[in-house]
Amino acid sequence: MSDELTSALVSLLVVALVAALAPFIVALVPRLRVPQVVVLIVGGIIVGPQVMHLAEPKSIELLSNVGLGFIFLLAGYELELALFRQRPGKLAIVAWVASAVIAGVVVGLLAVMGLVRAFVPVALGLTTTALGTLLPILRDNNMLRGSFGSYLLAGGAVGVFSPIVAIAIFLGSNAAGFSVCCRCWQSL
Repeated sequence: MSDELTSALVSLLVVALVAALAPFIVALVPRLRVPQVVVLIVGGIIVGPQVMHLAEPKSIELLSNVGLGFIFLLAGYELELALFRQRPGKLAIVAWVASAVIAGVVVGLLAVMGLVRAFVPVALGLTTTALGTLLPILRDNNMLRGSFGSYLLAGGAVGVFSPIVAIAIFLGSNAAGFSVCCRCWQSL
């Protein structure tokens, strides 16, 4: 067996072990009420290339993409579309547009100073939320009910969905004109 294949299998085994142990670790400290997501993130840091170097990110890239897809799928599954016709949904859209404008100005200033080269992805990255990560935590603590849950779900959903749609439009369309505008802006 080649070294590359062995490394990939070891990485997969280590990641699977961390994922399998996370619920048990959470159960060991019930008083702290540590969300499983936190244990998974810390476990990823520990086994990753920055600490113990037991798992190579490249070798589990497919698995990570599938996992990310599941996070977005679950986030979409939790949404109530009727919410967007109500006050929480409308406010969430207005708030995201405002944050996109603020992010555009901030990233534009950073681009002028030569600190940012990828204007659109960085600006849109500043407007996104971690709804997929927060949902399990909020659901486990029964925080998705009532008006708080409505506002949180609406804001989180718009914060996840809007940047994805915007970046897909930017990357999928002929962005040459926009690219020229960004380069002109950076040269000022």
